[in-house]
Amino acid sequence: MIMDRSYLLKIIEKTFMVFDKDELSQKIADNPLFDKRLKKYIQEQDSSLDNQEYLPIYHRRFYDTIMNLLRKFNREGYDFEQERQADAALLAISIYYHYSAICLPCLMYRFIREVLKEKILLV
Repeated sequence: MIMDRSYLLKIIEKTFMVFDKDELSQKIADNPLFDKRLKKYIQEQDSSLDNQEYLPIYHRRFYDTIMNLLRKFNREGYDFEQERQADAALLAISIYYHYSAICLPCLMYRFIREVLKEKILLV
C-alpha cells in the first residue's frame, strides 16, 4: 500500500481527535516547539498552506519541528514536558490534516508511526 495523503488522512480520522482550524490557531500560539513563522501562518489560516508551490518551504520548517519532537519522545519518565510533547504531537497531526502543502506524506507517516509506537497520545 502506498502511503499517500488520502491514506494518512483516513488513519488520522480513525485514530486521533483532530483540532479544527480555529482551535489549532489558538493552541499553536502558546506552543514553543513550532517554528515561529509557521505558527504565524497557521494562526492566520493562510491559504498558502494549501498551495503546493510552497510545499518545499513549509516542509522544511515542519520537518525541523517533527524531528525535534521525535527526539523528545525518547526521553524516559513523566513530567510536564511530556504533556507539552503530547499536545504538540496532536497539533502536528491536526496541521497535516487541515493543510495539504505542509509536508510530504512520508514525514507524517514516520511521525504517526512513532506517536503510536511510543504511545505519546491516548488513542
